[in-house]
Amino acid sequence: MKGDSTKKIQLHDGRHLAYIERGNPDGVPVLFFHGTPGSRHFRHPDGSIATRKDVRVIHPDRPAIGLSDPKPGRTLLDWAEDTGELLDALQIDKCTIAGISGGGPYALACAWAMPDRVSRIAVISGMAPLEMPGATEGMSTVNRTGLWIARHASWLLPLAISPMAQGARKEPRKVLDKAATSYSAPDKKLMERPEIRGMYAEDIAESYRQGARGHARDLRAVAKPWGFNLGEIRIPVTLWQGELDRNITTAMAMHMKEKIPDAKLNLIKDQGHLLLFEYWEDILSELIDG
Repeated sequence: MKGDSTKKIQLHDGRHLAYIERGNPDGVPVLFFHGTPGSRHFRHPDGSIATRKDVRVIHPDRPAIGLSDPKPGRTLLDWAEDTGELLDALQIDKCTIAGISGGGPYALACAWAMPDRVSRIAVISGMAPLEMPGATEGMSTVNRTGLWIARHASWLLPLAISPMAQGARKEPRKVLDKAATSYSAPDKKLMERPEIRGMYAEDIAESYRQGARGHARDLRAVAKPWGFNLGEIRIPVTLWQGELDRNITTAMAMHMKEKIPDAKLNLIKDQGHLLLFEYWEDILSELIDG
C-alpha cells in the first residue's frame, strides 16, 4: 500500500503485532477490531470523521493476519492479553474499543478481561456465542456453513478457505463480487460506492497475506466456547445491529443485550451488516461521550 503507515510492537513472547493509527494522534484512543476476514486496513473511507471527533483510532492486525505474527491455538482471551501489551507500548492507560462482525467477540473479551483499562465498547454487527439457541438460523448459507465447520470439523477450515485466500490476493474485487451475492439489499448498495469497494479490496487482500490460517484461527476462536461469561462483563456495551443483516442475525444482538448487564441495543431498520458506513460518526460519539 502506497504511504502505508503500519507500525509494529514486539510482544513478551517475541511475536510482532502490526497496527495502523488514523484520526487525531492526540485524540481520545479508540481501538478498532476488524472483522473476519479483515485486517488493519478496514476503516470508514472518510478519515475526516475521526479527526473531527478528536479520536485516535488504532487498528491492529490479529495474529497470522496482515503483518502480525501467528499464535497457534490462540483464543479470544489471548487477544485480550495482546491488546493489553499494545496499550502498554502506546502508553495508553484507558481506552474504548469498537469491534465489527467477527471482531465483536474480541472486543467483548477485552471488556471482560480488562475492565480497568477499557471504559466502554461498541459491538457492530457482532457475533454472539454459538451456544445460544438457534445461533445461525437466518444467516446466509456461506456463513452458516463456515461456522458449522469451525465448530465441528475445524481441521477442514484451511482447506475450505484456501481458494478464497488465493483469489483475494490475486483478484480481490472478484472475490468481493462473489461474496456480495449473499448480501442484503442495503449492503449491496453500499458496496457499489467506489470508496467502500476500494477499501474492501485492499482490506481483504491484506487479510490473506499469510494465507488462510489467520481467517481459520479467527473462526476457531469464535466458534468454540469463549472462555468467559457475558454476564460477567461490567463495563457499558453498545450493540449496533441492522435488522436486514444476513451475516449476523438480530437474534444474536438480542441475546447479547439480554446477557450483558450494562448493554444497550441500537437496532436499526433498513440497515444490514455494513451499517458502520452510515453510522460511524454516531458510533464514535457514543463511545467517547457515553
